[in-house]
Amino acid sequence: MRREPRLRDLFLVVTLFLLALIYLSGALPNEDPLWFWPSFSQEPERIVIHHAGQETVLMASSPGYTELTQAINSCLSQVTGFQSTLGLSEATMKEYMTKELVLEIFYAKPVVIHLPFMFSRPNSLLIPLTGRLSEAKVVFGGLDAQYRPGALSLKTTEPLKEALKTIGY
Repeated sequence: MRREPRLRDLFLVVTLFLLALIYLSGALPNEDPLWFWPSFSQEPERIVIHHAGQETVLMASSPGYTELTQAINSCLSQVTGFQSTLGLSEATMKEYMTKELVLEIFYAKPVVIHLPFMFSRPNSLLIPLTGRLSEAKVVFGGLDAQYRPGALSLKTTEPLKEALKTIGY
C-alpha cells in the first residue's frame, strides 16, 4: 500500500530545510554553534582600569573583581550590532590611557562572544566609559591589547559604571 504525498509533508520538509539553512548560515562562518544565544560568561584573567592616567589592575582575589566581572558579562550579553567603521588611533589610545576612564579586560585565551555576525575571538577587550566613543557604548576586541578595527555596540554600559562606582570610581 503506497502512501500519497501530502501538502503538509512538503511544508514540513521545506520548513526544516529553511531552519537548518538559517542555523548553518550563522554557525559555520562564526564557527560558533551557539551564535544565536546572547550570553557571555567568561572570567577574565585580569581587569585593568585606566582612570585619568592611573592604572589599577584587578585580579580574581581583588575587591570588586567579582562585581565588575558580572557587569562585564551582563553588558557583553546585550550586544546590539557591529560598527565596522570604528577604530582606535594612537592618539585616541593615548587619550584613553592618560585622561579617560577605560576598562581593559584580558582573558587567558581567546573568548567566544555569541553573535549573529562575524567577530573574531579576542583575548583582550577595551571599553571606553568616558571620552571619545563612550556615548556610542562600544567594545573593541583584539589580541594582547592590539585592538582591531571595528567595534561591538552594546545596549548599555550602565552595569559597568555602577560596578565601578561601588569600588570607588
